[in-house]
Amino acid sequence: MKDLPSQSSTVKLQSLSSEARAHQILVNDTISFDSKLHVFNVKGGSGITRVVSLFPKVSCSCPSTNECYHIVAARMFLGMTMPCKSVKRNLSQLRKNSRTRREKMMVGKDHVQIMLQKVFLPHDCVIASYPLIS
Repeated sequence: MKDLPSQSSTVKLQSLSSEARAHQILVNDTISFDSKLHVFNVKGGSGITRVVSLFPKVSCSCPSTNECYHIVAARMFLGMTMPCKSVKRNLSQLRKNSRTRREKMMVGKDHVQIMLQKVFLPHDCVIASYPLIS
């Protein structure tokens, strides 16, 4: 694990990642849990205390639209693992990206012939052209 800047460091808090900022909050002990309201009070780098709720819905009182470092700090305080971000893959786009520029420009019978030679057929095989039945 890489070293994170200490409180006396000259690195600005704004330039750190969410995980590094959350770690900084834990090191500075600026997070507390309110057992009556079941929320976390997280004092951020600006000195403003934000209210974070993890259950039943994850929310924070800061204006951030994404998962902010206050939420990350509350999760780290509880020892929860960070949820992995799954990326949706567009298989058609991945297939198009794997083709060469020449293959992308070719259409019709020539394109099919090149793709068959590239994938399925040995180099000494000849493809006979037959009319398509529709």
